[in-house]
Amino acid sequence: MKFSCESHDLAYALNKCSRLARPSKTHPVARNVLIEAHKENRLLLLSATDVVSAYVTYTVRDVNVEKSGAALVDAGSFATFVSAVSGTVSAYVTPADRFMVKCDGKKISLRQDSRALPELSIPEDLVEPVITLDGNELSDLLGISFMADRGDMVASLSGTYLLAKNNILHAVASSGFRFAKASLPIQYSKTSRFLLPASTGRLLPYYLHDDAVVSIYANEKHMWFVTHRFSFACNGINERYPYTTILNHLGQERPNTISVNKLELENALKVCKELADVTNVTGKRAVFLVEGYGAESKKGTITISTSAENEIGDMEWTIITENNIGKSFSFALNIDYLDDILTVLNRLAKSGVLADFEGTNLVNISAGEKENESAIFFSSNTKNSVFAIMPMKV
Repeated sequence: MKFSCESHDLAYALNKCSRLARPSKTHPVARNVLIEAHKENRLLLLSATDVVSAYVTYTVRDVNVEKSGAALVDAGSFATFVSAVSGTVSAYVTPADRFMVKCDGKKISLRQDSRALPELSIPEDLVEPVITLDGNELSDLLGISFMADRGDMVASLSGTYLLAKNNILHAVASSGFRFAKASLPIQYSKTSRFLLPASTGRLLPYYLHDDAVVSIYANEKHMWFVTHRFSFACNGINERYPYTTILNHLGQERPNTISVNKLELENALKVCKELADVTNVTGKRAVFLVEGYGAESKKGTITISTSAENEIGDMEWTIITENNIGKSFSFALNIDYLDDILTVLNRLAKSGVLADFEGTNLVNISAGEKENESAIFFSSNTKNSVFAIMPMKV
């Protein structure tokens, strides 16, 4: 094998692959990157895997390939060297079977790993993609993956549930005590479902953000995300997702709704969260009290306060509310959860997934009659993207 290309093109692809290639005592081969040079197509394919859940292949085009071939070497060492140099990088396999890389008088010689790197190719029977959509929109849709259970207490809740049905792609993630649901219009009239590991859902946007179109292939066990620059394959979670239970929770009657200024809400939470952080308040809970309106008034107030006085102090922050429906209500929430939700709502709005949220600067909050019922936060004119927070139990 022998090829040459610009260092910045190679560094970009290597950094993408190195994100997945991690040293592992259980799977030592996972620390490597597979380099494949193709003379006929002037392509360089760089592949990496964590062995357990995902496999990525990145494509570098218009490479000067003098001789086709392949090499499996340490990803971190290769990526660090290429990122540190500038100019044309040349690489080849020596007669001693070492992978030699040179650039502007600098060089690194890497031993080849004789083991095979596990791969996950698209089966031949999957001729057409299930879904084709904008990569940026998919990236933002997967932003809800942080809601999934990271402790793996319940296997099915450790993933992000994707459901394509009636020309809509739904994404749902839940820890059992909070959940997020986001939806995106697509061109797909059939029904397909897949339980994506939440770790994959959090990693995939790292590859998607700079690609315009992504094609999704899937079968019962695996899912492939393919663009002109990379392909990302992952294993699914073989568990039944409690989607119906979550929808039932979402469908509970919450007759009381208000609209609150997003920026005001963010500022109140920042002050409340800082006070909770500096005093190490257990649970970091904020109390929300909505009052001052009845059936004939559509305006009122919401007061956000810390859950209890502590040695530093306490706070109250009152905001004028709009579009009030129902009665006054109150609830208490974990500040960290709500802070995450506002972040994702902003990202979805900027990407166009929540077109109605952009520019309105309002967040809707709905709650029930009972004090301990969960509250739901959603964009101004639609519940296509909904975030519900504890207390709840799936």
